[in-house]
Amino acid sequence: MMPDEVSVIIPTRNRRKSLMQLLEDLSKQTYALKEVIIVDSSDERMNADLFDEEFPSLNVKYLASEASVCIQRNLGIKEAQGSHIFLCDDDINLPEDYVAVLMEHSKTHQSGATSGLVMQKESGDWEYSYPPASFGKLLFAFIFQQSVWGDISNMQVKVWQRPFYRIIKQYYRYKGNSLSLAGWPVITEFKSPAFHVAVYGLGASIIKREWLINSLYDEVLDPHGIGDNYGVAIGFPAEKAVEVVCAAKAYHHQSKENRLESATTYYRRLVALDYFLKKFSRFNWWHKLWFAWSLLGNLLLFRNKEEYRDATKRVLKLALWDRNPYQKASRQGEKVLELKLDH
Repeated sequence: MMPDEVSVIIPTRNRRKSLMQLLEDLSKQTYALKEVIIVDSSDERMNADLFDEEFPSLNVKYLASEASVCIQRNLGIKEAQGSHIFLCDDDINLPEDYVAVLMEHSKTHQSGATSGLVMQKESGDWEYSYPPASFGKLLFAFIFQQSVWGDISNMQVKVWQRPFYRIIKQYYRYKGNSLSLAGWPVITEFKSPAFHVAVYGLGASIIKREWLINSLYDEVLDPHGIGDNYGVAIGFPAEKAVEVVCAAKAYHHQSKENRLESATTYYRRLVALDYFLKKFSRFNWWHKLWFAWSLLGNLLLFRNKEEYRDATKRVLKLALWDRNPYQKASRQGEKVLELKLDH
């Protein structure tokens, strides 16, 4: 039986150095790649011949696009010929067996979407789990149904906190890696060899092409695609469709080129979540009410950070009054809405 063919899709913009490093990693993969599709929206477009000269072992296809990560990914998905698509951010590094490990897992377990652990630098160390720093912060996230993305099984707690801690642990153990009542991603179990999640960063994931064709990236989102993977994963056939394989690790360098400042990113992420809560039928008024409640929690959290506090207030108003700008633009057939956060 012939192995499944993998098409790599890389949306890129003004990150030539990190892109070339990624292509170097891809050229060393032990699993043969059918093609590498680069979808470029750089201010100065790259010379496509350069890729053939530098990486003759890769079948590189070069496409030009407008500046929109979602449009770029969709162009690549539609162009791809492989049965599986490797979605690659342009600022990651990969070990030589990364694709092989994921494809072996996919074949063995009949998986539709797999990813390795996406590692990011935190205080100088590569991490994939970001648990609340204290019981108080865990309790706050629980009360306001905010995101929890980390192992909470062995937190240091005071004697009087233990009964409450046990209740919260049992709640998250029962809930599993899913979504909070407010719609925020919850990942508290990182069991080897693999664990299932509802939402995960898909910038180093291998997914069946048919799944992506049926759940394309939402092109109404801003050029950076803040919140884009959420909408794609929610559209997959199962509620916890993404399988994260612990033996594979992708190192995300979070390149500073073409990166938004944090307050704008925060604002657009809130608007995107509100939009998806309204877009998908699996969510109802109950989730939307909890989302508003989670924003009240953020108002407390950011009471001394003016930009974040004001952004939260703005999203709370548009959520309650059903005035989401992405929703409005989508209804009117508009694309790539670049939301501004006025200071």
